Amino acid sequence: EYTFINDAYNASPLSMTAVLETLQEIAVGRKLCVLGDMLELGIKSEEAHRNVGRQLKSAGVSIVITVGELAGLIAETAREQGICAVGFTDHASACQELRKHVQAGDTILIKGSRGMQMEKILELFCR
Repeated sequence: EYTFINDAYNASPLSMTAVLETLQEIAVGRKLCVLGDMLELGIKSEEAHRNVGRQLKSAGVSIVITVGELAGLIAETAREQGICAVGFTDHASACQELRKHVQAGDTILIKGSRGMQMEKILELFCR
């Protein structure tokens, strides 16, 4: 048994920070994240995605899987922090990767901007 936190409705740097803090507080087992692009951030986009990648370590995240080109920067930065991180451009591949890692007791956070339709991860996983 594992727990999903489906926060796929929207994403901004502030909401990413808040949900990672919440994840750190409430998750009892391993923490996994499936994160999508944060859209419409303009010139601050690259740095905002890298900041999320840096925050994952302090949040105690074990594994991060990303969907989207911008979210790939999250994965890249997370790897630099020593976190197992893989980036994909499509939901199906990300879900396949998630299935390889999920264990009993895990908490899995799903989050991304509305345009990334991150709820597809949960739909695919539950099939």
